[in-house]
Amino acid sequence: MALERQRKNFAYGIGNPLSQLVPEPIIANRAPTTSDKAELGSTWVYKATNQSWVLASIVANSATWTPLTVNAGATITTGNLTVVAGNIIATAGDITATAGDITATAGDIVATAGAITATAGDITATAGALVAGTTVTAGTGVTATTGGVTAAAGDITATLGDLISSAGAVDAATTVTAGTGVTATTGDVTATFGDVVSTAGDVFAEVDVTANTGTVRGVQINATGDITVGTASEVGITNVVDTTLSTGAGVVLMKTANPRDSSGWLKIYVGTDVRYIPYWTTINP
Repeated sequence: MALERQRKNFAYGIGNPLSQLVPEPIIANRAPTTSDKAELGSTWVYKATNQSWVLASIVANSATWTPLTVNAGATITTGNLTVVAGNIIATAGDITATAGDITATAGDIVATAGAITATAGDITATAGALVAGTTVTAGTGVTATTGGVTAAAGDITATLGDLISSAGAVDAATTVTAGTGVTATTGDVTATFGDVVSTAGDVFAEVDVTANTGTVRGVQINATGDITVGTASEVGITNVVDTTLSTGAGVVLMKTANPRDSSGWLKIYVGTDVRYIPYWTTINP
């Protein structure tokens, strides 16, 4: 049954014959609804869950009860937790959304010692950062539009989704592992000492993939273009070939005793200089 208690209470006193009293708290065995109306500023206490609300407004016969500080536990099972300009901070506990989203429009989502978990929804920081001392685990995706996703000592794991950096960097001191793909549109994917490992997907960058001290290994390396400029102290392979041949002859020993004319030229860069390597369609003429 909805509550109706909007009458103001007054008291007589010395020097001020009529004073308005503070609304008495409402002690109930349930949470308030939009149909529960009382004097503005009234507090509603639900003892069974250690929760409390304050009546902020009544507009179009609908009451808005604003939750006060949560002293026990609070769970969002289907809705969203949205902070427009502030921060969501869990000093020692966890931030968990079972089916909804955890969204910070301009602030940060910080779990100092706990975990940030979105079982079926997303964790989105539009302009802020996702900072975790341990592990950030995403069943779908972790997206940072302009900020960063940083793991100081733990892991950033995408079991089925992607780690996407639109303009920033994905930095890992150990290993970045992706079941599907790691995509950096204009930024970098950097592993200082560890590996960038993709079990079944792609490691894709529109700029450079650089190994300062390690080795870039693969079963096959494909060159898809020619940027028309070489880099000093480096050898570059292009996908440019030229099959124009004439009668000028050089000496290249074949694998067998039979002679064989070359079939074309592969363009490479030795430093900043353009060079060409002859190639054959067979090594056993």
